[in-house]
Amino acid sequence: MAFSRCGSRLYALSRATSKKLHIYSMLTGLPLQGCELQLPLRFDKICVYPGHKDHVALIRSSAVRIVSITKSFETYIAKLQPPSIPVDTDLAVSAYCWTNSGHFLVATRQGLLCTLDGATGALLYVCQAEQPITSIALTQDYLITSHIGNTLNFWELTPEALRGSPEEAANIASGAAPAPKMALSSGMFQLKKVADLESVGQSQDLGHRLLGQVASVQASTDFKDAVLTTAEGEVWTIQLPSKLRQEGQADEFEEDDMYVRAEQLQMELLCWFHTNAITCICPIGSGLQVCASADEGGRLRLWQVCRGEDPKGFRVLRFASALTSLTVESRGKYLFASTDGGCIHAVSIERWSDAQVIDTQRISEVGIAKICCTASEDGLALKVAALLFDGRIAMVSFSLRDPKVKMLGLVENLGVVEDICFHDQAWFQERHESE
Repeated sequence: MAFSRCGSRLYALSRATSKKLHIYSMLTGLPLQGCELQLPLRFDKICVYPGHKDHVALIRSSAVRIVSITKSFETYIAKLQPPSIPVDTDLAVSAYCWTNSGHFLVATRQGLLCTLDGATGALLYVCQAEQPITSIALTQDYLITSHIGNTLNFWELTPEALRGSPEEAANIASGAAPAPKMALSSGMFQLKKVADLESVGQSQDLGHRLLGQVASVQASTDFKDAVLTTAEGEVWTIQLPSKLRQEGQADEFEEDDMYVRAEQLQMELLCWFHTNAITCICPIGSGLQVCASADEGGRLRLWQVCRGEDPKGFRVLRFASALTSLTVESRGKYLFASTDGGCIHAVSIERWSDAQVIDTQRISEVGIAKICCTASEDGLALKVAALLFDGRIAMVSFSLRDPKVKMLGLVENLGVVEDICFHDQAWFQERHESE
């Protein structure tokens, strides 16, 4: 769903039982007559032109179509404009944005940046970016694009520089013509500033470095700042360059300085989150200062319960399989993580900020549902039990002198097993002695 900028219309896509676009009046709550449009494909997103609510873009992963709406006496006429990019083109849409002049920009994972006419859907211009674009945002001064490799480019748009016939642009997009010109050469897009977030991070301490690839860029309403989100779940704020020189203040972003310096961005981490469903969470140690959490994307995060001196305050370890369960030994020095691929990962967490995997053992071809551990009677090893998806229980040993995961054997024919845990011998002994 999407609202028009003025809030008078609601646009909705139906995809479950039919492929239609519905448009409703927010004044009456009723559908607009003539605005139920049958669609040839299932579209995922709606993007309404902020400057005119009668121009709408429909987006799916491999196609973009423009819908134009015209008023006709007591009804409306909604028209799905023909596709300007051939349907057999290898196209994967990665980002899109409306411009102030009414053009619709579409970026692809192949590195193309296509300009469509916002009224007719005609393909007007195609250029090639140096790196694939992951997100697009528009401010009063620049068009901002984020690229693979965590580079931010700031462009000036010159719509009057559009040239070449629509047929030529379509040929370029389909690969039938020579490669399009680089975006920074000449034409509609003029590259003015570049911010390399990777190099910026290298000049900062660890807590101020980007951990993942920038996935989205959103400018604030006053266009002074932007919010970045990454594929690892980080949310950052940065200060945006501006052409306007404030009276009585030095211009931090000099006009002739193309490369943005680290101190100019003023990057600040707001928060972070898991990007996949969380499967397990457990405290580390007895003070409840640090916790560990795992998700279906194979990410293990160790994080401070209360924010400390490190503004980031977490450590991430990545695994190839989904993590299903976590367990930590009582002293908080070792953590064990199980996966749906049947592996047990032993992680040293004595210093949680420097946590690292010290051993990995695949104990079964069947995934592990639950894992738990306890200290051995002599205190020289850890006993680990792993409940498999098929109901069997694997018994594992972990030596504290030579930190290695060693498979001991399987307990079978137990029927349906829902959960497992070890009897807490230390707690029982303390209570018995006190009595």
